[in-house]
Amino acid sequence: MGQLHLLDANNQRRAELAGLYFQRLELTDFILPSAALEQSNWHMFQVLLPQELVKQRPVLIRLLKEAGIGSGVHYPSIHTNSQYRQLGWRAGDLAYTESVAARILNLDRVIR
Repeated sequence: MGQLHLLDANNQRRAELAGLYFQRLELTDFILPSAALEQSNWHMFQVLLPQELVKQRPVLIRLLKEAGIGSGVHYPSIHTNSQYRQLGWRAGDLAYTESVAARILNLDRVIR
């Protein structure tokens, strides 16, 4: 059967975990999402890494995994994918989008 009956409990747990992320990441240089998202279900908790950590993102993902925290990149710059390049889009066409895509990191809900 479906999981709709678990929706409220799952949303509450994700909100609790988001609260822990806010507490533990407040002194980092990460740009955090707005904590004022009262209606958010916190399905994803995304941070923006400071520019100086962009090249270290794969290392950070590995270290988080070793600590039991899953992470990943869910939103690459789609205009740089081959299908869009065939339509004439090129890297550099959407500089802000590319900058954010290079810096974004999604943290999964596992916190020890």
